[in-house]
Amino acid sequence: MTSRIFPTFLALLLSTFPAAANDQRVLDFVETCRTRLTDNRTLAGDADGWFFPTREIKQLSLGNFWEKPWAEVSRNQSDPVPSMIEFHQLLAEKNVKLLIVPVPAKATIYPGKFAGHFAPGEAQGISPFMENLRKQGLNVVDLEPLFLEMRTHSTEKLWCAQDAHYSPAACVKIADLVADILESEFGMERHKNTTLCRSEAEEISILGDLVAYSEWQKSTPQEIVNVQYVSRENPLQSNAESPVLLLGDSHALVFSDAENFHCESAGLFDHLSAAMGSAIDLEGSASGGLVTSRINLYRKAVNTPGYWDRKKAVVWVFTAREFTQSSFTRGFVSIPIER
Repeated sequence: MTSRIFPTFLALLLSTFPAAANDQRVLDFVETCRTRLTDNRTLAGDADGWFFPTREIKQLSLGNFWEKPWAEVSRNQSDPVPSMIEFHQLLAEKNVKLLIVPVPAKATIYPGKFAGHFAPGEAQGISPFMENLRKQGLNVVDLEPLFLEMRTHSTEKLWCAQDAHYSPAACVKIADLVADILESEFGMERHKNTTLCRSEAEEISILGDLVAYSEWQKSTPQEIVNVQYVSRENPLQSNAESPVLLLGDSHALVFSDAENFHCESAGLFDHLSAAMGSAIDLEGSASGGLVTSRINLYRKAVNTPGYWDRKKAVVWVFTAREFTQSSFTRGFVSIPIER
C-alpha cells in the first residue's frame, strides 16, 4: 500500500522537533490557560462553536510540567514514566514491540480557537517530553509537528470543534503514519486487501461530548464532519489473532463505536486495519488510557490462551493530558500483562 503521509514526516516525527520560535508567546499562552480555568468540565473557546476539555487546559497551564515535581503537577501525585517503561519491558520479554502515540492537546494545535490572539506554534507543547521518553528507550510518535505542519497545507479540521477527540480525517492520517512505522521500523508486513478500501468522504452531524449535557447544548447546532468509511456494510470486528493490537482510551474507539462515539467504521481502528490489510486487534477504554486500558488488556490476555504468542506490536494511543490529569487516584501502578 502507498502511504498517504508525506515521506519526510516519518523522520521528523521520530526526531526532536524544534522549540517554538518565540518562547515569550508560549509563556503568555500558558498564563492565558491558567487564568481561564474554571470548575466546569468544558471551556468555550474564543472561536464560535469551539470547545476544549478543561483538564487539557489545566495541563497546558502547567507549562513544562516534566521539569517540575510530579507530586506537585500530577493529579494523582505520581510519575507516569516508570509504568510506561515497565509496559515496554514486559512486552519486550514477549518479543512484542510497543509504539506509543500520545494525542496532543487540542489547544496546542488550535491555540487561536481557544484564545484568539495566538497562532499555531505559540502554544505550550510536549515535544521535549516526547524526546525525554525516547532517551529512556521508548518508541514514541510526536504528533504535534505533523498536525502543525498539516495546518499550513490544508483547511481540513484535525479536531472536532465541539468534541474532545481528533477528527475522522486525523484518524486516517495517524493510521497511515502508524502503518508506515510498523512496516519500516518494526519490520511488519502489510497486505493488499481490496475489501478494505476507504470510501469517499461523506458528511455526518455529531453532537460533541464537550457540548452534550452542558449549558451550551441547546444553543449549539450539531457539528458537521467529513468521514471516510472502511467496510461500512460489514463493519470490522476486533481480531484477537492479529499480530497488531491497538490499545488506548476513547481515541482508539471514536468513530468506530456508533453507540458511544458518533459512528462506526471510520475510526483509527478501521483505518489502521485498512492500512495493514486486515482487521487488527482492539482494546479500548472510554477513559484512563494510561492505566485502565492496561488493566483491561491484562484481563483480556489472561482469558485468551496463547494471547501474546500471536502479537508482534502494540500501538498505544491515549490523550496526552493523562500525563498529569489521570483520574486513576491510586497513581500509575504496576500492571502485569499475564498471570
